[in-house]
Amino acid sequence: MTLYQFEVNNHEDERQKVAAYLNDAVTQTLSALYIQLSLWRTAPEAQIRREITNAMPLLVDLMSGLNNLARELRPLELDLLGLHETLVLMAELFTIPGQLTVTYDGAPTPELPKEVSTAFFRLVQEVIICLQKQGAAEVLLHLRTEGDGVRLIIRDNGKITPDFVQEQSLFGLKVRFKQLNGRLTVDTQSNEGTTITAVWPRSEAASQNPPGRDPVQDEPS
Repeated sequence: MTLYQFEVNNHEDERQKVAAYLNDAVTQTLSALYIQLSLWRTAPEAQIRREITNAMPLLVDLMSGLNNLARELRPLELDLLGLHETLVLMAELFTIPGQLTVTYDGAPTPELPKEVSTAFFRLVQEVIICLQKQGAAEVLLHLRTEGDGVRLIIRDNGKITPDFVQEQSLFGLKVRFKQLNGRLTVDTQSNEGTTITAVWPRSEAASQNPPGRDPVQDEPS
């Protein structure tokens, strides 16, 4: 599979997920609310109050679902806080006392393009979720500015398995960083843990990907 084919498939999967949610959850909920509103036109006042009470949970569920969908497409925290503060929050949220400790050692970075900060966010999210499943006890996140670029390092305490390197999610992130003219590398040492390094050099990205140029390059299938 070429990088271009993978990206096309990935985008199609995302579109199908959004379409399925809109068709199944949103459409059904709005249809139910429409029916209830239609009945209210001739209903007694007491019945209308009861129906409003019954309709409120539908609206709450709908808003929650739409918020979750929006977070998956573009995390709101990145726009409000930036990458550094978002990673501070992620370390706190993913830490489970007695099970998993996520330590963040980082510093604020210059403002990044949205697609770049999202790529770093997704990388941290995917790796930590995988480590949780595999029983990791410690994860270290290290974010630094290098020149006019950014480097993110993720280290675990030896629990990550070699199979993770081949997982579709990590391959997709490698594709994304390559498209951004960055790079994502994985160094796995037996019983010593894994180090995942993501680098995005701003100047190199700007020179290698001028306006109008498609950064996607094919790899051998």
